[in-house]
Formats: sequence, C-alpha cells, structure tokens
Amino acid sequence: MQQDVNTQGCPRTSYTYIVQQGDSLQTIATAYNTTVDAILRANPAATERLSVGQVLCVPFTDVSNTGTPGNVTGGESGGTTTQPTPPTITIIPGGAACPVGYAARTIRAGETYADLLIDNNVSYQAMRTANPTLNPAQLVTGTRYCAPPSGTRQPCTRYRTYRLGEGENLNAVARAFGTTPGRLLMLNPTLLPTDYTEGAIVCVP
Repeated sequence: MQQDVNTQGCPRTSYTYIVQQGDSLQTIATAYNTTVDAILRANPAATERLSVGQVLCVPFTDVSNTGTPGNVTGGESGGTTTQPTPPTITIIPGGAACPVGYAARTIRAGETYADLLIDNNVSYQAMRTANPTLNPAQLVTGTRYCAPPSGTRQPCTRYRTYRLGEGENLNAVARAFGTTPGRLLMLNPTLLPTDYTEGAIVCVP
C-alpha cells in the first residue's frame, strides 16, 4: 500500500525539516524530541554529514522496536497496529505541521517579520525555531507558518509548556511541578526570575 506523504515526500506522521547552517542530526533530534537513529531510519539515504538545504523527514516521536512512543501528546488509536500514535498537530497545506498549541497562519500582503513577532507577541527565537524555513528578510504573501502561543519567548522542544496563572511566581511553579526554582531557571535560559508572572509561558519538566 502506498504511504500517505506530503508535498515534500515525507510521511504525514513526520515533520518536514530543511537543514540550516550549523545543524547536526543530534541537534535536530533534540529539537524535535526524537533520536538520531529514528531520523536515519526515516531517511535511508541520509548520513551523519548534512548539507544546508537538505530535506529531512523527522518523525513526530521516536518509534522503538516495542512500539512505545517517546513522548506522545495526543492522536487516535491505530486499531490493532502496534505503531504509536503521533502527537496532535495542525496540518498546514503544503506538508508543514504545527506543534500542539501552535496556530497555523498565513502571511498577509506587506507583512514584515517584525510584524509577525508583534502581532503574535512572541520572541524572534521562538518564531525562528518554529519556522526554520521562513526567511525573515523576504516573506512571501500567502506562505503558511506556525505561530507559537502568545507570550512565548523560547520553544519548549523537550519539555511541556505551562502558562502561569493569577498569583503564581517562580517558587509556586517549582512547587507545583515538584522541582526547584534553579531547575526551572535552567530550563528557561531566556527568562529572568521576575518574568515568572501571570500569563508567562514557561518550560516545565
């Protein structure tokens, strides 16, 4: 049976990733919460030596021989199959996929990259990581992109995201998740201790 693929030739259970300057299989695997072996299995022709512009299919999560997902956040049962279910995503026409909580949006005529950051209230780092193929210097009207949740300063690629509620601060979040303030600050290197206020989005273990 023919496999369901997107326009870049990747299965729809994979992200389509275009290799950037400085990328390695390990950094890509870490960013997408998978493993180097899983990426190599999904790309039989790929090697450890990557080229800028190379297209890789990155599985939503590592699939072990036992069929146990590494970190699945949603999906539907596959019947009697032992394949893990992919995380809940937003499919963008053209094959791109947005992570959970991210919104699929379209660049409007005349918009600049700064407009995207201001309109979505996110940092450059968060937008750039979510949309590595989007050229900040030359946006094309009609291009689809993934907008991180408002207030995002950094991507939580290996951890869960949490939005602080009324009256919560660094110490309160640490207690709620059974960790320490120091650990939270390590997981959120772009945040100050005073940034932990109502509405802030942070990475939690």
